[in-house]
Amino acid sequence: MNAIQLREGIEVKKKLNINILIEDGKLKKYPKAHGSTFSGLYDFFMEKNVFPKLFESDYERHYEIIKENISEVKLNYVLEIAPGSCLTADYLDSTNFYCGVDIGKGLLKKAYKRLKNAGFKDYELYLSSADDLPFAEESFDFEMCHLSLNFFENLEKVIHEISRTLKKEGKFFCSVSVPERRSNENASRRRIRGTLYSEKQLQDFFQMKA
Repeated sequence: MNAIQLREGIEVKKKLNINILIEDGKLKKYPKAHGSTFSGLYDFFMEKNVFPKLFESDYERHYEIIKENISEVKLNYVLEIAPGSCLTADYLDSTNFYCGVDIGKGLLKKAYKRLKNAGFKDYELYLSSADDLPFAEESFDFEMCHLSLNFFENLEKVIHEISRTLKKEGKFFCSVSVPERRSNENASRRRIRGTLYSEKQLQDFFQMKA
């Protein structure tokens, strides 16, 4: 499959299998991403702490639902925003051209290993923010984002970038924790980082771009 086209004027340099954007002649840097400091324990922490304690949800069922929704996606250009360690590579068909975008370099390194082990031949990883994607308009057939929407400072801008880079007949699939699904007791004891949007708020955000 052909390489993904970048926006006009975008320059990148590949470093340790990760594409890093160049700004004013220098490699662009981002704030330390949530999870990057413990990237080696990321999957363990998500399964044993985040899902059961913060989300009050079933880790295995979560990935069963993801598998049900992405396993039939084949021979597509796929973008995953904030892939973490790229567990989706275990469920996504390796005939796809996969692009992952994250500001956590440690997590992108884990994603690279998982994609390679999963048999992907066409894939690229970018150190980039979700609100300023480096790709040209209508580059992807399928986009996804799991458990990260509440981390973005400007969700409207992220949704705009999703809409801009997704083909007209493309599909976007995401999952996110919402306050309605958490008990009052748990919500008061354990705060989820970022802004936790309600289902209604999320619907409104996306309908504005529909």
